[in-house]
Amino acid sequence: TSGGIVRDQFPHEARVQLARQIAGQYWGQQLVAASSRDQWITDALSGAYAAFYLRSAVGVSAYQEHMESIQRRLESPREFSAAPGANAVWKRTDATRLLSLTAAPAYTDVPASIRADYGTYVLASMLRPRLGDAVFFAALEQFAAQYAGQTVTTEELQTAFELTAGADLSAFFETWIHGGAIPALSLQ
Repeated sequence: TSGGIVRDQFPHEARVQLARQIAGQYWGQQLVAASSRDQWITDALSGAYAAFYLRSAVGVSAYQEHMESIQRRLESPREFSAAPGANAVWKRTDATRLLSLTAAPAYTDVPASIRADYGTYVLASMLRPRLGDAVFFAALEQFAAQYAGQTVTTEELQTAFELTAGADLSAFFETWIHGGAIPALSLQ
């Protein structure tokens, strides 16, 4: 893709990518995922903070456009191959399914780029508005200070948000982070 097309269609993409890389360095050095199922934390925080930077540096409308762009990619996900002009639809069927951020990469066919977008969207557009900016950012500040240089788990992140918010977020994390509950079946 030529630079002109990218600038025309996504005028703030360079800013977002640079901010994501810087945020990724911070979060990646600050916190270490305890396992592959917890890697989403760094990816999602990097993407969310890149979006927050865009909102601060360019404005709310640019932030909203960026988040709407992520939402469109999630609703109609596509993977682009290295072959010139080739692309493949990620969804293999018309079935709708919840994404899991905590599924180990070996056990999911969801591409890393889609999982990163999904994590960004869940944190920035779903959890932050639910908790409010003060609680959301206070929880992350406390979490980063408490676990600096240590391994972290999804459960520890959830606990940090719950303690700061004074609310049970089990249902939110089960549905939006873990990909929904698997119902228990009993045959009689």
